Amino acid sequence: MTGPTWYWSAKGGQGTTVTAVAVAVRSARAQVTYLIGHDADPYLVLGMGVPCAPEHDVARFGVNELRLSTVADLNSEAMAGWAQQAEAEGATLIVDGGRTAPPRHWPGDSVLVTRNDYVAMAHYVKGHHRADYAVLVLESGRSLTERDVKGTLAVPVEVIVRHTAAITRTIDAGTFGDRLPATIEDDLNGARPVYQPVQL
Repeated sequence: MTGPTWYWSAKGGQGTTVTAVAVAVRSARAQVTYLIGHDADPYLVLGMGVPCAPEHDVARFGVNELRLSTVADLNSEAMAGWAQQAEAEGATLIVDGGRTAPPRHWPGDSVLVTRNDYVAMAHYVKGHHRADYAVLVLESGRSLTERDVKGTLAVPVEVIVRHTAAITRTIDAGTFGDRLPATIEDDLNGARPVYQPVQL
């Protein structure tokens, strides 16, 4: 079991849900994993459609279960309850917080998900919440590099996920949960992608 992890971004469209879902799918291969979202987006990324009764709706991937639920209010009391439940079951808890940072006394990791996007990073810098580390969703063709992102955020960039067409295609086809693209598998395993910034 690993501790609870809360994925969030300072601006929409940064890849938070896709990152949280990919991590949860990989975790569920080895152990029971809870994926809690602030809306139905994790279900949609997994190709399940919008849930009718989201509370403890269950999707199975591999030998173990990936248990999904939507929580309208990601307040500290509700999320502390989820963290305690996961710990009691020996399960992993992953939160797709969207644009909501974890509550002040969150017992696990706070992980910022951001693209190499100036506006998103500016929102993070001017905000009040600080992450333990970051996942960088790296888009080719942008002028900002990994080094720029690290220098701006002042938090460790632990994982770099390449933004690829394969990720978009598997989500559109509803197969992301069953067949994670090789690029995101490699990236989450810690492979360091080769990135060439656009020359201005």
